[in-house]
This record gives sequence, structure tokens and C-alpha cells, in this order.
Amino acid sequence: MADFFGEIEEIPFNVCGQIADRFVIEAPIDDLVKRDFLTYHVCDSENPDFNLLLMFPRHDVKQSRKNTSVHRLIAVIEATKNRSVHFPRLIMSGKLPQLIFGADGEQAIERDPEWPDRPMALIETDTTLLATLPCLAPNGALPVETAIHVGLGMFRALAALHRAGFVHRLVSPFSFTVPSPPTVEGIQRGITFFDMSHVIPFPIKPRVFVPFVGTMRYSSLRAHMGREQGPSDDVISLIYVVAELISGKLPWRSVRDESVIITLKKAFIKSDCFKRLPRELRKLYRDMYLTPGPAMIDHNVILSQFMLLVNRRCQRYKNEMPPFMDVEVPKAIQRAKREKEQRGRNLGGSLPVADGNPVGDTG
Repeated sequence: MADFFGEIEEIPFNVCGQIADRFVIEAPIDDLVKRDFLTYHVCDSENPDFNLLLMFPRHDVKQSRKNTSVHRLIAVIEATKNRSVHFPRLIMSGKLPQLIFGADGEQAIERDPEWPDRPMALIETDTTLLATLPCLAPNGALPVETAIHVGLGMFRALAALHRAGFVHRLVSPFSFTVPSPPTVEGIQRGITFFDMSHVIPFPIKPRVFVPFVGTMRYSSLRAHMGREQGPSDDVISLIYVVAELISGKLPWRSVRDESVIITLKKAFIKSDCFKRLPRELRKLYRDMYLTPGPAMIDHNVILSQFMLLVNRRCQRYKNEMPPFMDVEVPKAIQRAKREKEQRGRNLGGSLPVADGNPVGDTG
């Protein structure tokens, strides 16, 4: 190899190194949206089939360094204590005093860290974003039956979050992952949170005015009006997601003016997009808007409504996915299947949690 002259560019793509002499940073994930944290694929040298991701906050995005997305992710996972499949499994957490950058076979430590001791989380989770499912469809929309399965899976995940004492406030197809390959059982019961950037404890004392938090496309009207969000707002965002999956788009998809978006959301119940929803979801949408944001919702009642909807409408794809979702994926041991096998052998299913710092590859 020719001698390397010059400095290694300190960009997210060049981040490399190891963590605890075991976890090797491979490459950034192919994310569909820009977030306030960076995510990297990580290979576990002892268990290479695990789907591991490394997350740490970006330094070029303005945010509170004491309450970042990574802090909130760790807080939720520690509160749930790996009791639900809907949350990632925390493998390791700690602080990164410096990053390591590599290019052309050379490595260098970050010269002057923009963010010393930034928090990090190493998690095990599925890596297929929910937002990629419509990309497989020929017309960019999913069959009604499949969209209902997605709605049921998202609601189960949100119910687990609400019962743990949190509100999501960022419900969108880009905040959840699905098992690979996608199956009806996996979507209904295995959807996992990926982005919990705006999670807050619930219940809390309602504030007089709350700055807008969420997405222009999926947030409820209360979020635009500066009201405190609650579980009902998460369910409203879920219904927007299902409506988009069925119709291929929402009426305000290409609109950038917030005032116009608010007007279109107020008229949503008169749109064709709303009328394509099953009647159970149309009723649920109205019920959620009549429920105050800070109020708790009855998850058991809503879950029973979803199950009635599945039994009524999902006859064509009740136990199978549409043919266009029959795609090959890299072989990997699914987390739920692996844990079931380990319980059968009376083996533990989690790795030890400890603080760790990245070190350069000295090999």
C-alpha cells in the first residue's frame, strides 16, 4: 500500500474502531431521514449473527446535551427492563471520549472532539424500517389487510410504551422497525421502536403552551396548536400512518406551509383518504380527538377493536403476506426465535451490560 499523506476527513462515514475489544463498527446504516443521532452497524465478533446498532448523538445538530435522544432511549429501555419485544435490547451503554476515523487503511483519533464524552448505546434490534414496506408494493400502497396488521402491531408497541409510563410524540413509519423477512405474526407482535427522540414521561402536568414536537405529516392537530400530547395523540398519528399505507399518500404530503397542513388535517374526515379507512378506524379517530391529550386511554378496548377489525376484514391475507413482500433477506437468527430456543435450553438470552469506550483497530 502506498504511503498515506494528509489528514483523514472527520465525517460520519469514516467513523470506525472497536468497542470493548469485541464489537466492531462496520458502517453507517442506510437511513431514510436525517436524525439528531448517528447509527452504525456493529459486528459482534463472538455472535456475528446478532443485529447490533451503535447510536450516539450528532454534534452538528442543536440539542440539549443532558437530554439527548440516546439518553431517552436508554431511559425507556432501562424502565422496561427488556420485558417487551417492542423495545430494543440494550447491550452496552457508556460515553465516547473521542471518535476514531479511518480511510484508505489508516486510522486517526478525533483531533479536537466537538463533543467530549458523548453518550452512546449499543442495542440489538431489527434493522428494517417500517417505512420500507410500501417501497415493495408496485403502486406504493399496501393492501388494506396488510395495513391493518401494521396498525395492530404499532398499537401493541405503543400500548407497551404507554403502560411503561411514556408518550412517544414521534409516531411515523420511520420510528419503527419490522422483523425480516416480514410475516403477519412478526408484524402483529414484533414491531420494535427505533427512534424515541421525543419520548417524555407520562402522565405529566399539562403545560400552558408546548412548542411543536413531532412531524408535520403525522402529528395530531393538538401538536400544531401547542397543546400537551398524550397517548391519544400517538394513536391519531398511528391512524395517519395506516391511512397513508392504504392510499399511498396523505392529502398534505407535498405541503410545506404549516397553516395549510392544519387546514387539511381539520378537513381530513371529509377526504377520500379517510373514507378508505375501515369503519372501526374511522370511529377510533373521532374517539381519540374527543379524548384530552393528558388523559389515559383504554388500551384493552382499542386492542379488542383491532382484533374485531382483523377478523372482519383480513380474510385474504389473514395469515400470509402479499406476494410482492416475498423477498430474500440475509440469513440471521431472529431475536424472538433465538430467545425461545435459549429458554428451551435454560440459557440466558442477554449479553452483559457495561460501560465501554471505542478503541482503534490495532490488528
